[in-house]
Amino acid sequence: MRVIAYTRVSTEDQEDGTSPEEQIRITKGLAMQHGLPDPEVVIDQISGTVPLFDRQDGNIFEFHLEKGDVIIASALDRLFRSSLDGQQTIDVWRKLGVRLIIAGFGDLNDPNNPLGKLMFDMMLSFASFERDLICKRLHDGRKAKRAKGGFIGGEPPWGHYVVGEGKKAHLRQKDWYPMAVRRMREFRNELKWTYDKIVVKLNDIPLFDPISRNTVRRILVDEKGKWTPAIGKEKFVMTHQVKESITRRRARGEYR
Repeated sequence: MRVIAYTRVSTEDQEDGTSPEEQIRITKGLAMQHGLPDPEVVIDQISGTVPLFDRQDGNIFEFHLEKGDVIIASALDRLFRSSLDGQQTIDVWRKLGVRLIIAGFGDLNDPNNPLGKLMFDMMLSFASFERDLICKRLHDGRKAKRAKGGFIGGEPPWGHYVVGEGKKAHLRQKDWYPMAVRRMREFRNELKWTYDKIVVKLNDIPLFDPISRNTVRRILVDEKGKWTPAIGKEKFVMTHQVKESITRRRARGEYR
């Protein structure tokens, strides 16, 4: 029989009650309560949004468990990302004859513990809902920071560089960026150049960073179909007639 104490943390710094040390203390106590030997400890450092079987040690729980093995966890959100994930995983373990013990719920595969299973299903749904709210708050926070010129990670946009670190990091335009955008608009609006021709021209100018066709198009026309000037906050909205003209030219293969 194999007894496994599963612990998971999202980051190196955790609040009290979710640190690896605290989770190990709780799981070892559960093992003693159920008359089990000292458990083998598995520690994952990964987001709870990743399904259990896809985590670093997920193959242990998917392929290397046998009848009579026991899995112990200090909290249900350490194991499962959603109610569906939890229910499907428990069904797999139940068919294998593997026991699952979680603090506060007891042995979930014990037929004499229907109340624990009911409470587990309810709490798992709440945990999934709470995780969705956290993801939405993170998304909204990144969106708001990006709108204020903040930097949320990855490669900085074309013509920009990062100033500061961590939460104070923000984007700043390179000195040549306004001039580059003005040239793009001249090529597109006055000379009627295609995006590909504009890319070739800009990439021949050593002062500018290398640029792609998609980046040129994204700068000239935003995702809402509005023309944006090189400098200033004003936006020139394309009229219905202009949109119809572009549609006709696309049909004739004159507009890209």
